[in-house]
Amino acid sequence: MAKNGHHKYYGPNFDLYIGNAGRKGLGVFTDVDIPAYVWIEVCPLVLLKDPWAEELDKFYYEWDDETCGLAMGLGSFYNHAVNPNATFMVGCVAGYSKKPTVGIKALGRIKRGTEITINYNGTPGDRTPWEF
Repeated sequence: MAKNGHHKYYGPNFDLYIGNAGRKGLGVFTDVDIPAYVWIEVCPLVLLKDPWAEELDKFYYEWDDETCGLAMGLGSFYNHAVNPNATFMVGCVAGYSKKPTVGIKALGRIKRGTEITINYNGTPGDRTPWEF
């Protein structure tokens, strides 16, 4: 455990931790400044067929119409924001794996101590309602 009381996660490039995100519960934060447009984390996905999708509703990435992917690492802890500071890509992230992954990428510079967020609809600025 880090000296600030947070559980540390050492991603491929950055020090990340799960911290209190207020009304959203837990979220992913950075302990260092992250440069713009870099991969923050690439998480393996465990692919599951329905009916697991309903049970894991808050934590999975859609793979196809019948399959969901449960992210390892911190991939299932990123919170939603209409205007996030990161984006995600589901698939096989080039240069990291030929297996199912979700990659989290910075949209701009992210300062130390900031929560890293993504837009669950896949497009920054998309205001389509998101329900759990």
